[in-house]
Order: sequence, then C-alpha cells, then structure tokens
Amino acid sequence: MPIIIDTTIPYLCQCRDDNIQVNKNTDLTSYNPVFSELEISLMNVSEDSKFENALLMTADDVCEMIVKGQTAKASYIVLEVPFGNNPDSFIDNDSTIMSTAVPGWTASSWRSSGDSLVCSILKNQTVASLNRFESIEITISKICSYCYPGMTYVKVRFCNVNGVSDMIKYIPIKKTEGKLQINQFVPANDTYVVSENEEVRLHWVTGAATGGVIHPVEYILDSKIAECVDRPSHSKEYILDITDGVSNITQMCPIFVSPPIICDFKLSEDESFASWSTKHCTKVLINNEETDPDNDKYEIEEVDRVVLFTSGYLYNTESTLFLVKEYEELDLLNKKALVFEGYTVIQLTWRSSYSSVKLNIYDPEMCFAVVEKEGFYEYVVEDISTIKIEFVGIKNDGSECIVDVV
Repeated sequence: MPIIIDTTIPYLCQCRDDNIQVNKNTDLTSYNPVFSELEISLMNVSEDSKFENALLMTADDVCEMIVKGQTAKASYIVLEVPFGNNPDSFIDNDSTIMSTAVPGWTASSWRSSGDSLVCSILKNQTVASLNRFESIEITISKICSYCYPGMTYVKVRFCNVNGVSDMIKYIPIKKTEGKLQINQFVPANDTYVVSENEEVRLHWVTGAATGGVIHPVEYILDSKIAECVDRPSHSKEYILDITDGVSNITQMCPIFVSPPIICDFKLSEDESFASWSTKHCTKVLINNEETDPDNDKYEIEEVDRVVLFTSGYLYNTESTLFLVKEYEELDLLNKKALVFEGYTVIQLTWRSSYSSVKLNIYDPEMCFAVVEKEGFYEYVVEDISTIKIEFVGIKNDGSECIVDVV
C-alpha cells in the first residue's frame, strides 16, 4: 500500500490555537502546574473516505498493537507527540494524564512508543464514512509540560484508509512559558458563611507561580499542601498573592462570620413540646438548660413560656414562645431579644382576636403604645434589666388580659 506524506495528504489538519504553555521546573509549579488544551480539526478535502473495522477492534486494542510495532487490520488515525528533554519535545515524560475526546469516535489512552506518545482513534463499527468536507474534531486536554519553550509538533497519521497504508501530517505547535494564573481560591465545600471561630480551610489552584502568600494570615505557599486553615473571629477578606518572580497577581476570598441564627422555633399544636433549629451558634440554651443546636423535642411542664437562648458573633439572641392556649383570644405571642454590647433590640410578634391591643412599657416611667390586633413591634433599650413590657389584650366587655413579656 502506498504512503502519502504531509503536503499531498487529502486532509486539512489544523489546530485552532497552535500553542501550549510549559511550566518552569520549581517546587511550587510542580505542585500547581499550568495545563493546556489543543483543539484539532481534521477535514476531508478530497473524495469520501471509508474507515473499516471488520473485527470491531477498540481504540485501546489498536494502540496496544502500535506500541508493539504491529499493524492493526482496521482503518484508524494515530496522534503522536515527542516526549523527552529535547528542544522539540512536546512533553517531558511518558507518565502523562493527557486525555483525548473525539465526538462520534473513540480514542485510546496515551501510551509511550519509543520516544513518542501515541493515541489511536477509530470508529467502533465495521464500516464508516468521512465524506468530503466533513471533519473530525479532536480535543486533547490536561496537557502538562515542563519542556523548553520553542517549537514542537503533533503528528497525525491516517492508517489503512482508501487503500493507503499511511498518510502523515505534521501540525506545528508553539511552546510558550506558562502565564501566571489563579484558577481557584475557595473555602472547602464552598462554605463562605461560618460561625465565630469555626475552622475555615482555604484551597487554591494556581499556575506558573514560584511563590505566594495569603493575607492577612501571612500563610506562605509551599509545595506540600494547597490548604490554609484559620479560625476567624470576625468576617475577613483573604487575599491570595502569587508571583512568578517577575510579576504578581491576587485574588480575594471573602469569609463572612455570621451572628447566631434561629432558623425555626415553634410549639406543637397542643403546646406539649417545642422544637427548634439554629445556625452559627457557639452555645444554645432552652429554658436555661444547655442543649444541642438542633433538637426534635423539648417537653413542656409547668411553665408559661419557652425561652431559646443562642450566643455567637456580634450578639446573642433570645427567642420566647408564650403558651397561649389558656388565652381564648390570643393565637400567638412571641418575643425575640437581640443582645448587642451596650444595647438590646426587643421584637414582639402577636396574633389575636381581641377588641384592641396595647403594650404597657415601663422604661422606667410607664407609657403605652396602641397597636393592631395582629402585628410586630420593636423597642431598643440600653439595659434590658431596667425595662418591663406588658402585652394587654382588651376584650369586648372591657376586661383585660395581661401577659408580662419582658
């Protein structure tokens, strides 16, 4: 069978970006190297091509035969790149993690054959056609090279197609020094919101960096582990600052330390137990007893209210559920206190069917606020121990129902 080399090959072989980035061989770049990708298009510009695979060989079967110096009884394509430390080497060693994707076709893994790496491509069917002006689109990804900058190539071989044993085309590829880059700088599990003093693990992926630091913890990057651990007591903006010895780039990762959050706190319909769930709390108390942040059930015995206390960053939160089943016209009465340093915000929520509702506020003198039958009221006080608030529900007959809420 005849052999056709390069310019006379009836296929147009092109690379969309004929460039790969190569890494400097330093401790840090070997840990976080630059990866490149090539997109190659093989267009049939002549008569329709027939690809035969009567034995239904796999791409890995064919690649195995190529490595052994044997010829497979099939029509296939071979990609070949030189490896080693020569000026024209594509990649520096044969322990590559390169992968190849070819839509509609199958590609083998890359194998070493002499001083080259080879990958075979074929159709998993007995006969297939590549018509005139149709293309095979190939993507080679995860190219990690430590070769010298300069020129290299991808060799393309069409084997046993249309009665020709070998049709060979060389695609020139430029090798340029890897560009300094930060591909990722994130907390583990994408946890950007944490509790006070909760452990934060920052992870990063960089390329072409020879050194770096994370501010404001001043963590020095090394080749052993790409993880920085901190326990922030307040919200922080971590900055990854890397260099290649000539320039530097930065990327920010904000971590927000959240105040305590009461996600859910409610009474059962018969008011026999309370349940709750919280987030970002350093301590949780239920009626002055320390408990878990999430509890399915707290049995209520001989009390007229259930108080959930949470502590954490910025302020403490106290939420109170009043047992209202003995009050015929009162459907709901809740109190929340946000205890900051120097002042407290008191929030009341209620729902009733009273004729009217008012709040008696003693701070320290008595005043009152007439409010709706259903609503929300907020009051700020410097010292909660000096204040008293009464919820007063006025019935149709003028009698009053009074509940001490603070």
